[in-house]
Amino acid sequence: MRLLLDIKPQEEEKVIFPYFLQLQGVIYHFLKGTSYQNLHQKKSYKFFCFSNIFSSKENFKVFKKNKLYHWIISSPDKNFLKTLAKKFLKKFK
Repeated sequence: MRLLLDIKPQEEEKVIFPYFLQLQGVIYHFLKGTSYQNLHQKKSYKFFCFSNIFSSKENFKVFKKNKLYHWIISSPDKNFLKTLAKKFLKKFK
């Protein structure tokens, strides 16, 4: 299963590469207070992965204000993605 997040920056921001650890940190941050909150401490596979942030038309070095970007998080664990989606919606809705 996949969770597709649409991101629309409210300010222009330079992209700092590599940002993979920051994206992973965002996921773990939103898992706090859930049954998955200790996932980062697990010594084996975490059973989720995520894409780069991407836009439909271009490579970019700056997140442009009000432009739409996308981020995909996937996992075979449906409840993991439901939990994450609920946390994102609670924060950004």
